[in-house]
Amino acid sequence: MRIWPNSQEHYYFFFDYILFTDGSVCGLDNHHRSIQISRYLEANRTAMSWLKEVAAQYQPSDEIITAIEKAGAGGYISFDSPGPPNPETVKLMPRRAWENIIASLRRLTTHEKEAAEIANKLESEMIKISKDPGQ
Repeated sequence: MRIWPNSQEHYYFFFDYILFTDGSVCGLDNHHRSIQISRYLEANRTAMSWLKEVAAQYQPSDEIITAIEKAGAGGYISFDSPGPPNPETVKLMPRRAWENIIASLRRLTTHEKEAAEIANKLESEMIKISKDPGQ
């Protein structure tokens, strides 16, 4: 059975940087992914605050917020090839955090109308923030 294109007998995985949910870290961060990850998570916290503020105007806001929290990062946090992250990727991480939440809202199959309206409002805010050179 061939799983990988070059069918190597052994594969080795190394964890260079791990950020645990309690905020502790492990690894040498040789590939400098910590900056990429921290920029994403910082923007994610901001976007989630906006989500909670906007969603409070809708019923049932708690269900919508919980669904988005459960959706997770969806592979958006760190996805560059091995080695230091691409500077452009690092620069785009805040926008990707917002985009992930907006995409998760648009994928909701419950409260679709409310989720779509919230997604549109968050997208407008994301665009406004993206144009601000201080962000």
